[in-house]
Amino acid sequence: MLGLFEVNRESLNERFAAERPSVLPLGMEGTMFGSGTILIVDESSYGGLDLSETIEELDGFVAGPVSSVSEALTILDSTELCGAIVDFDLPDAVQFVMLLIQRNIPAVVQICTTMHQSLPDLGGKVAVLTRPVEPRMILDSLLIEMGKSQLSFE
Repeated sequence: MLGLFEVNRESLNERFAAERPSVLPLGMEGTMFGSGTILIVDESSYGGLDLSETIEELDGFVAGPVSSVSEALTILDSTELCGAIVDFDLPDAVQFVMLLIQRNIPAVVQICTTMHQSLPDLGGKVAVLTRPVEPRMILDSLLIEMGKSQLSFE
């Protein structure tokens, strides 16, 4: 029996697996990230490392993981990115995500609560996922955002 604040991780994982897209975005078949660079901005070093390993397994490169927006800004100004994964609970994350949107960099935002008060209207430009989320679900969402970005430039 689960206590008041315990989470049944098995049922959460089943739900995330059911939500996983069955088809990759156009042009992404076979190569997954196509040797592109993904920026990871995550306060949790373990979460960032899990994502890094999974991205590298899927033919991608990783910028980071970094644990602050200031470090992420340095990378953003010096590296060509094909996508980003951002911990929205970091200070100044809102402004950083808006900058990613302005630069047309596909992104996934992770939040810890379902009703985040400071979450602005992102106009459908980024995927928003509530933690806990498996790395593969995050990357599937990023691939979809990357595919949508490609379609908007064609």
